[in-house]
Amino acid sequence: MPTEALASLQRSLTAASSSAVPEQYWQQLLVNVKLLSESVSVPALYSPAQLVLRNREQRTDPRPSRSAEAFFDEHSVEITDVRSLLKALSAIQTQHHMHRLVWRGQQNASWSVHSSLYRKVEASERASEDRLIAAEVTGMEHAHKWGELTAPAMKFFADMQHSGAPTRLLDATLDPEIAAWFAIEANPDLDDKDGRVVAWGRSVRTSARQVSKPNDDLPARDDAPFWHSWTTDEERGRVGWGTGSRTWSWFPPALSDRMRAQRAGFLLEAAPLVTPTVARVLSAGVTHDWRVAEITRATSIVGLPSRHDVRTTQNEANLVPVFSLRIMASAKPAIRAYLESKGLYFSAVYPDRGGLVDYLRGPFGLDRQEAIRVGTAPALPAVRC
Repeated sequence: MPTEALASLQRSLTAASSSAVPEQYWQQLLVNVKLLSESVSVPALYSPAQLVLRNREQRTDPRPSRSAEAFFDEHSVEITDVRSLLKALSAIQTQHHMHRLVWRGQQNASWSVHSSLYRKVEASERASEDRLIAAEVTGMEHAHKWGELTAPAMKFFADMQHSGAPTRLLDATLDPEIAAWFAIEANPDLDDKDGRVVAWGRSVRTSARQVSKPNDDLPARDDAPFWHSWTTDEERGRVGWGTGSRTWSWFPPALSDRMRAQRAGFLLEAAPLVTPTVARVLSAGVTHDWRVAEITRATSIVGLPSRHDVRTTQNEANLVPVFSLRIMASAKPAIRAYLESKGLYFSAVYPDRGGLVDYLRGPFGLDRQEAIRVGTAPALPAVRC
């Protein structure tokens, strides 16, 4: 109600009433009308589609929160032996090689896909891009106190990653069998857990026959990470940082023997910018509905879980495809033996001094028979008596 109409109503009611209405009543009514008139403009900040989706989500029946394991199990292939592993890897590479896949293996299928830096920040406060950047700036300041060079910034973070410091880099490889090795790597604490291999496309489907052109160029900046240049979510969204429309990765010229052996590079994590549209598209393409918070808890490398045996299709959110293999715990020993027969054992995957140190510190470091079996120590010659 306009304030002029309210004033006219006040005069009419006062004249018609035998007892005067207190002035305080009219003052409070005027305040309430003003608040209501201002509040109706708030929904205009959202598009009609967003309002419909928001209202639909509010009416969703209560249900348990979905886990990272459930997210990556959408369209996942169950691997029960060497034959099923090779068949699945062949199908994915044959059907989806145009997406230029990048692979990662994890020893526990229930783990989320987040960097060590993300988990460290998340332990004390909600991880956001601004908080990740603040943690990186603090880490670089400490490095200066130690006399460490932080330029080029990308090389600095790669060295820190391989030294065990928390960074937003996630180890990845271009070789699916190496990713499988990481998923089944011998570990007495995890051998009874299913492992997982995940592949992300670096190109998105743009039509029935086409995918996006390769775009692996990273903004050039040496003094600081290039993502520090984007200071708002709007800027990040425009370039696809954290949106799932591009898998940001870095496969530099081999920085070390380890990276050469692993055909390794890095997934560059961004705090996810998951919009309602992304959640809707993702939910429509899989077997369950997914909330924004559940997606971000599952992974910070966002994409659309996809079937390995059929061609991908274009989607409204321009999400890259994600393919997942769940390696059953019972299959780990046989797959480990197969990969060892192809030269993938600890000393070959970690051929540097750091690998030796990690092995000696691990559960098999002083077990000679295990060392001989996995190729980390030569057998002693027989002693003649």
